[in-house]
Amino acid sequence: MTKVDIISGFLGAGKTTLISKLLKEALKGEQVVLIENEFGEIGIDGGFLKDSGVEIREMNSGCICCSLVGDFGTSLKEVVDKYHPDRIIIEPSGVGKLSDVIKAVKDLHIENEIVLNSASTVADASKVKVYMKNFGEFFNNQIEHAGTVILSRTQNVSEEKLKTAIELIKSVNPNAHIITTPWDDIDGTKILGAMENVTNLELDMLAEAAQKVLDRSGFHKEAFEQIASIDLKKEEQGILSLSQDWQIPFVTYTEEELKQVPGEFTPSPFVKKITGVDNVCERSAVLASGNGRLLQRKTGENGVTTAVAAREWRIHFE
Repeated sequence: MTKVDIISGFLGAGKTTLISKLLKEALKGEQVVLIENEFGEIGIDGGFLKDSGVEIREMNSGCICCSLVGDFGTSLKEVVDKYHPDRIIIEPSGVGKLSDVIKAVKDLHIENEIVLNSASTVADASKVKVYMKNFGEFFNNQIEHAGTVILSRTQNVSEEKLKTAIELIKSVNPNAHIITTPWDDIDGTKILGAMENVTNLELDMLAEAAQKVLDRSGFHKEAFEQIASIDLKKEEQGILSLSQDWQIPFVTYTEEELKQVPGEFTPSPFVKKITGVDNVCERSAVLASGNGRLLQRKTGENGVTTAVAAREWRIHFE
């Protein structure tokens, strides 16, 4: 069975750099075919690809994700028949719609021969806002249909600009998993694992955020009684897995229950738009602690927000 991975993104976002990183660090030993078209990014060195055992099929007929889906289908079938690769990486045109590429792969109906393994989008963290404004549907389509959005050049933007980029992406695709770690600080195998299995990525991100909570607070995880959030997240596998790993219950509350929690909380118009309540993590923490004391206010890390509250308790001596 040949895996098909689609890596989309506007010209200059870093698709070629990402693919090169994956080939060097994550795909050694696999027979890989890279399909790109004449509107794709230029820059992958042919010699490097040959040394990596990668075959390139140049598609000179135009954009594979627009009007020439038929040509794309023929080319993909030829690749499967000729090379029987372990994996096909499709790097579509920077101005193409990711949804059209996904549909083209699904419409091939090559049973037991290929499987759509992942659909990811590379986006320049410094240009998300301007691209959404200037390119609208074309850029948003690549975000909307991606399982994973891999942000490039995050080391070159401020924390505030990165936060804005994440919020804009989630406004288009609330379910997208977003990689914000600078590429020099993350191995290609981890990126590939995130692309292939978003649940594992989510768990990794939550585990990392949870560990930072422990580091900041000085508490051991055994001191935590439960994990809490809004009921919209009650089926979220990453949180359920973390709950199982920490061996503490995961409780959820309705929008109305969270609104009734007394106190002053850090408001977020974005969170309110998505959930109906201006703050989820702080309100959930306080409610789960029996309206206890907020020890750590809302803190964001890689798109994961956390807060910590302590249950009030007393010891009486007689």
